[in-house]
Amino acid sequence: MSCARLDGNRPSHLRRALLLTAVAVSASIALPVVVPQTARASKATENNWQGFDTCAAQPLNVMWDFWNGTPFFNTNIYFGGASRGCKQPNLTTTWVKTVTGQTSYNGSFMHYDIIPTYVGAEPAFSASGTSTGGCQTSPTGHYGEIISSNLTTAASQGKNDADNATYLLNALGLGGSVIYLDIEQWNQGWSWNGVSCETMVRTYVNAFIHEVFACCYPSYSAGVYGNPNAAMDRFKTLTNIPDDIWTADFGGAANVWGISGIPDADWSYDQRISQWNRNKNTKDGVSIDNDCSIADLAYGNNPEPNDSGTESAGTSGEDPHCNS
Repeated sequence: MSCARLDGNRPSHLRRALLLTAVAVSASIALPVVVPQTARASKATENNWQGFDTCAAQPLNVMWDFWNGTPFFNTNIYFGGASRGCKQPNLTTTWVKTVTGQTSYNGSFMHYDIIPTYVGAEPAFSASGTSTGGCQTSPTGHYGEIISSNLTTAASQGKNDADNATYLLNALGLGGSVIYLDIEQWNQGWSWNGVSCETMVRTYVNAFIHEVFACCYPSYSAGVYGNPNAAMDRFKTLTNIPDDIWTADFGGAANVWGISGIPDADWSYDQRISQWNRNKNTKDGVSIDNDCSIADLAYGNNPEPNDSGTESAGTSGEDPHCNS
């Protein structure tokens, strides 16, 4: 969950040029490679747009409360995946249209930018607590799907989850978004069923990103959420490199740069979100637990942060709740 700060001047539906060729990934699963543009013309100035998320999308009256008189311009949604932790009774096309300003709420407008996150297959737990029995020992919750140690199956899982993600976003009216794939903590050097966790995770992520590009370009781009040390530095060498990254860097600074394990030269062209703190925000008696994030992005499904004085999005600047 995040209170995200995004570049308020980013163009909507910005996409990279792609080149399709054929290669074999390190896990020996042959897939066409999709090569994203590695650099944009210049790095945009980082503005102070922030946001929040909760496990479940909040009712429209709560979204309205947090739109007015707060710094929040962005909201993350967990829109699908077998391992998603919450049901989403509020997450409908009407909700999306209303929070993004396509339709009004009681005669006024919100203009949130949505960060869509998909929680599909996740690295296996090590029930024995040993480095050869799984990929992690500290589960944060129940996972509905585990990345297979059979690499052919892992690749199929990635493809199927990407197809499901794009289908769900189309149904919500969010075509043209960056899809963030949630990959929870896993330990480098660990293995499961004799296969390294790194190989399994890379195979799954590579197949997911490939399918997003191959099936749905130019409508979608692909990002990955995860621990910067355990995940992101391994993903930059995939044959299908994530467009954007969202790092879980708790205890770090409110900055997308200087993150341990991620050189500043990687994903350096408006391609980053950094999750750096966890807090509770309260407005009009309503409290929202949130993880605080800061971002430098060029993407968005809502290009105007605040297009009239009657549709105030609050102010720029860091949310003081994120600093407590």
